[in-house]
Amino acid sequence: MTPSGWEGATPVELTAADGAEQEYFGQSVALSGDTIVAGAPWHRVGSNDRQGSAYVFGLEDPTSTTAACGSSPSVVGSPVTCTASVRDLASGGLGTPGGVVAFSAPAGAGAFVGPNTCTLATAPGGAATCQVSFLPSAAGNSSIGAAYGGDSTHEGSSGTAPLTAVDPTTTAAACYPVAGQGGPMCTVTATVSDVASGAQRPPTGSVAFEAEPGSGSFTSGGLCTLLPSGATSSSCQVSFSPSQTASYQLTVNYAGDAFHQASTGSFALTSFMSANAPGPGRLAIAPGATVSRSRVARIALACSGVAGASCAGKLTLTARLSRTVRRRVDGHWRAITRTAIVKLGFANYRLSVGHSKTLRVKLVAGSLTWIDAARGHRLRAQATLKQDGAATRHVSLTLV
Repeated sequence: MTPSGWEGATPVELTAADGAEQEYFGQSVALSGDTIVAGAPWHRVGSNDRQGSAYVFGLEDPTSTTAACGSSPSVVGSPVTCTASVRDLASGGLGTPGGVVAFSAPAGAGAFVGPNTCTLATAPGGAATCQVSFLPSAAGNSSIGAAYGGDSTHEGSSGTAPLTAVDPTTTAAACYPVAGQGGPMCTVTATVSDVASGAQRPPTGSVAFEAEPGSGSFTSGGLCTLLPSGATSSSCQVSFSPSQTASYQLTVNYAGDAFHQASTGSFALTSFMSANAPGPGRLAIAPGATVSRSRVARIALACSGVAGASCAGKLTLTARLSRTVRRRVDGHWRAITRTAIVKLGFANYRLSVGHSKTLRVKLVAGSLTWIDAARGHRLRAQATLKQDGAATRHVSLTLV
């Protein structure tokens, strides 16, 4: 009953679980708070007719159940914590839900570590939560179910948590020396292996190579696409050309795919240059560079010097950029100008004396907001050249 009477009240049908005809269930009804007592004066008890019974009913609040399982993706063979959160949906409800949540998983997806049930406990924000541990056993997409059974004042509800699992991988690399024009060179082979304890498959995707220090260059921009090299592994190759005597740390980064975790490998390489090798060439940069709609800067390079020399190294673009934003300060809108040195992008280069090329520098995503603020203007940038065998240089240029 509502404060204004029965108008607007929600009808509720009560049923006697063991009732029969002509027992006059509901002939008398009592209501106190959220409890209803309904009488059946002619209810049969055992073999005795018309003994009468009173049935007690309590109102239950609706609930919602949500579930989440760790971070995405999870790794096959590593436990993940699945959390259920149950909330009372009634306005001015009967309190925080209590009771038990039962979790379930599709066949073949994995197994629960310990019980697949947990008892709810009050959490900040008015919800009740509890957790179980699940061990994925197969790569792919699945879902974990969470079913709340309700309590004396709350209805049951259920929810699901998406679960994406990937196989763990290892990445290894080796360098095989070969004869190269203009100095020593080696073929760097990366091998990525699926090391899951269950079903395995050759990893797919690409790997990226890096060298520290940055004096030296890779073919294909230091990228290659994996091809199967066995039942559980894949590999690919690039060539690396060091340009000075140095101890290098070569790192191989595998980005992962839909069924495999990302991984990294590295190895040390000592390069010994010939004492008669020519010195580095002189790199010239055109003062202007264009930026395409796909945010790629095209920079013209030319290499000069003695025969047999080359220009190789890393070019990094930076710019001192400003942008103005409006902020509400002390109740008033004000224009605030922010200035920062922004890294626009970088690329490795290598060309022989007497040759020229257009270097493509993909502008990094983090700089696009600043670049957009300068749209319609000539953008002054600085190119930092870390050239093998030569001192670091800074060259100004204009991006249009």
